[in-house]
Amino acid sequence: LDEALAALVTAPEDETARVTAQDAWKLAMRAWQKIEVIQIGPAGSSLKAIGGANLRDEIYSWPSVDPCRIDQEIVENVFAQDNYFRQNLINSYGLDALEYLLFNETYNNHCRQVTNINEDGSWDALDESEIALRRAQFGKVLAANVLGHAQDLAAFWAPPDGEFYVHFTQPGVGDSPYDNYMKALNDYYGALFYIDLTLKDDKLGVPLGIMAPCDEGTPCPNKVESRWAHYSKEEIIANLQSFQRAFSSADSNGADGRGFDDLLAEKGQTSMADTIKAGIAGAITQLESLNGSLKEALESELTTVNEAYASLKSATDRLKTDFADVLELEVPQEGAGDND
Repeated sequence: LDEALAALVTAPEDETARVTAQDAWKLAMRAWQKIEVIQIGPAGSSLKAIGGANLRDEIYSWPSVDPCRIDQEIVENVFAQDNYFRQNLINSYGLDALEYLLFNETYNNHCRQVTNINEDGSWDALDESEIALRRAQFGKVLAANVLGHAQDLAAFWAPPDGEFYVHFTQPGVGDSPYDNYMKALNDYYGALFYIDLTLKDDKLGVPLGIMAPCDEGTPCPNKVESRWAHYSKEEIIANLQSFQRAFSSADSNGADGRGFDDLLAEKGQTSMADTIKAGIAGAITQLESLNGSLKEALESELTTVNEAYASLKSATDRLKTDFADVLELEVPQEGAGDND
């Protein structure tokens, strides 16, 4: 992605270069969405996560993204300054901001008329060629920043001696923030609530009009995750596939290790593991059957999207109730109050 943006800067109006950068963004996003599901350690919030370093938000901050703020940055044109990322909020950079820069098909801005760049005429003063150039230049800066944080995150987890890899796999040893294996397991379990609180509620429930109806419970297609790239379906599928691997502790070749399903089997709860697995697999099947994007499906294949939501909910309902009781795990605070 970083290399594709560098090429786009040299030819900002070249459609082939732009499509190449868009394709690179999609590959990077699918890779990220697999990590997105398990925000423990450095990926997590420094205020809430054990060992948190906010790297997730630095790389991808959705739903905290502000197209208007990105347009204002295009006008201000100071994003190449060394202190840019220290002086700006996460809603104006990261993979989500890159999506807007690469996939926005118009040369209009997405600010209200009373916003400074519209009131003072500074946006209108830019011609299309200049906007295309600045978008490419801004994108290159953002891609380099994402790459740096991704490399940092990978280093934290790199075996055998990555700092957090050692902490997580050797609880109670040295300066590990985990006193014992149960605390590490609880942290892992808590991270998996992503598929309930973020995936089910925000990525599907909000666009479906279940969690935050636009108009008397009708779907809200513009509330999908990647509305500019029309890539939300693929992102959700990547999330679910990542959960499947995490739940069964599968290796990179797909071979199951000792996972949560094995812990449940030892407690005589194989059927619970099967219910969770079936719910996730069913949601994937329904989403993969959609003919177009998730945004389009909300208008033409609503029944199938609702079925995907229901299948996912059948899994998350067990994950946050009986599952925790059987394995004596702690439901995270944000999940404990979620009774949908």
